Amino acid sequence: MFPSQRFAIAAAFSLFFFFGTIFKSLLLGISDPHFIIPRPQPSHDQLAHTANITAEKLHAAYDAHFNITDFGRMGDLIAQFALLADTITRSSSSNTNKPLDPKPLLALLEKYFPWWQQPFPARTYTPFHRLTNTNTNTNTYTKSNTNQHPNPAETTGIVICAGTSQLSYATHLILSLRLVLNSTLPIQIAYAGPSDLPPEDRLTLTHLPGPEISTLNLLDYFDDAVAGLTEGGWAMKPFAALASPFQKTIVMDADAVFLQSPDGLFETEPGLRETGTLFWHDRAFLGRGSMEEGLRDGRHGWIRGILKGGRQPQHSAMLNGSLFWKEGAYQEMDSAAVCVDKGRAGVFMSLVFASWMNTKRVREEVTYTHVHGTYARAGDKETFWLASEISGSPYHFHPFYAGIIGVPKPLPTFKSGARRPAPPPATPLRSHPIHSIQPKHPREICSAQALHLDHRNRPLWFNGSLRKNKSLGKSLERLSRPFSPEIPMVQAGEEDRQNKTPHTEAEIQTLRQVLQMGEFTHWLPGGRNWTENGVWTIQASCLRGSGKLRVLDEELKENLVKTLQVAREADIRSFGLGG
Repeated sequence: MFPSQRFAIAAAFSLFFFFGTIFKSLLLGISDPHFIIPRPQPSHDQLAHTANITAEKLHAAYDAHFNITDFGRMGDLIAQFALLADTITRSSSSNTNKPLDPKPLLALLEKYFPWWQQPFPARTYTPFHRLTNTNTNTNTYTKSNTNQHPNPAETTGIVICAGTSQLSYATHLILSLRLVLNSTLPIQIAYAGPSDLPPEDRLTLTHLPGPEISTLNLLDYFDDAVAGLTEGGWAMKPFAALASPFQKTIVMDADAVFLQSPDGLFETEPGLRETGTLFWHDRAFLGRGSMEEGLRDGRHGWIRGILKGGRQPQHSAMLNGSLFWKEGAYQEMDSAAVCVDKGRAGVFMSLVFASWMNTKRVREEVTYTHVHGTYARAGDKETFWLASEISGSPYHFHPFYAGIIGVPKPLPTFKSGARRPAPPPATPLRSHPIHSIQPKHPREICSAQALHLDHRNRPLWFNGSLRKNKSLGKSLERLSRPFSPEIPMVQAGEEDRQNKTPHTEAEIQTLRQVLQMGEFTHWLPGGRNWTENGVWTIQASCLRGSGKLRVLDEELKENLVKTLQVAREADIRSFGLGG
């Protein structure tokens, strides 16, 4: 073999291994969330040019009489804001010592979103918080009686939205996180003014055991005349995430129940690491009528319209693969738990967008008229993913739709030829508790609790509280006011407590029914498609699984048993009765 031939062969092998290494790296970048292909770092002049051009576009596009139905246009503006925020943030980490001034961005945000009363104060985490230094006073109740929120930093924290009517649920959740799951994450209780959560209720929650628990009055941040948070209910959650002092924020409903500690989610969940968001699907079912009708109805038709009107060139793979989008599932997201990394400009601005969708006028005239439907009453939940999709910010859903956790109750068996009893007549949904409906299939569970999984498809949390039927407690739990196990009689005198405690036998029986805990021995997963998902009877909240019933593993079973125990003990201290 001639030397030139040997050289050519060696060169060919070198090129083969070189391009093979690159190809392997690209594959790792797709499949391994720990592998990150670095972006080239532009120069300071390039960043400044991008920021100036983007700011000029936003100034030119401002319209004081913006058409609030044009979600596509707002999504385009949010994408421009995300680019500007990302450019400014990257300048602070560049090799130069001249980070770009964030003031033009702050001025634009105040101009477009004036309902944020104190834009980006020192107590709120933003992607550019290091470049701002605004000191403001706070009004919060903490265990140390200081008036300071947690300092904004690259930390993870939990924000629980709770008012007086959810006080016992929030108590159960915090006690479970602290005493059962040993979570050490800081916790904030988000509320909308003293009428939503009075001072004595705030003290009840902030004096629960464990690391510091503080409060977050959203009316200190947002103009209630525009945001409408005192009467917003579900609308609070995107605002709470936006105002949070934590870079990595887990927003929870008070009636969420975790089976595993949430402390490591930002490290262990691949989709969350990759996109900065983790959402969970709601229960997958069709509304009335056929699948074609589902795709054409008001909810789907409106969403398809605004996505077609957006400036994004194509829909995300996350949307294209969803049952909601391609096959007409009635709803897409359960927002009882939402994970967001606000250190990413796109994620942060999608929260601004979701909050805008939930401001009073926009939600009443547009958002909730389309997504606050017959079966899904929580209008806020679809706004989280919609904000990301319309603005082109990457987001991640756990691939499985919601499952269910509860107790299977198969029908009794009958001898051959025996006559089965006739089914009972249909009963309107509101006239009976959902748990009075018996399953009709041995792989069927009926319960109010929608179950969600982690990336290993292991039960992580469920929505719907520990109560057997939480819908009974919307008003009846106010028969007595829960109080802290650590300070059981500090907030109310004995006479006040007696006035709030039921005395008659009928009242006691009613309260006992309200406080009754559910049973959770088995679970069924949802699925990624209709075949895997099983069949929901949504009026009765029953899921007939496509596979075998499953039981909790020993660790999760022990966690749930302990959670039920601490919740019952809290109820006894609060109401004199336990479920």
